Amino acid sequence: MLWTIVPIRGLASSKSRLAGTINDEERLALNDWMLRTVLEAIEGNQAGLDRCLVVSPSADALTLAQACGAQTLTEPAGVGLNQGLGFAMWHATTLGASQVMVLSADLPYVTSKAIDGLLDVARAGEWVVVAADHTGTGTNALVLRLPTTFTFQFGEGSLLLHREEAIRAGAAVVVHRDAALAHDLDSPADLARWQATLHK
Repeated sequence: MLWTIVPIRGLASSKSRLAGTINDEERLALNDWMLRTVLEAIEGNQAGLDRCLVVSPSADALTLAQACGAQTLTEPAGVGLNQGLGFAMWHATTLGASQVMVLSADLPYVTSKAIDGLLDVARAGEWVVVAADHTGTGTNALVLRLPTTFTFQFGEGSLLLHREEAIRAGAAVVVHRDAALAHDLDSPADLARWQATLHK
């Protein structure tokens, strides 16, 4: 059984680095739209995803996810992104998941086709698939088989850290590059680049 896990800090709290570029109301609306976009792309994929789980400490984000048809899991208090993802992966494993795809919640260009392509790569071999961000140093999606001792390493330089972690866990690694998965909205420059595409 293949599960998708989408982590999000919260609709109001996510993307704090954009606070000097857009106001709080605009940031909340952007986070709302991006989560909906990601969940719609997951729902429309043709690669056989069985369940979608959104994990967050934010009640507002979980309520939105439920309205979009996703299952939800409250992130334990006081843990960060990586521990929260580990908890979500454990939860999925207890419910029969044999494979998980972690997908960032801030991918404005994501499509169902891009998700299908990522999963096609994952199904082609017994390996961990890491989807690189546009800098080539970060991770925007990751697919791995269960059970595993793999621990998540999201944060600065996560692509290399995830490759090293996969090797430590005894798995081969494939780095997947797709523009629809690579471009996130982490910085004012990312936001400006995306806004420019809206006016073309």
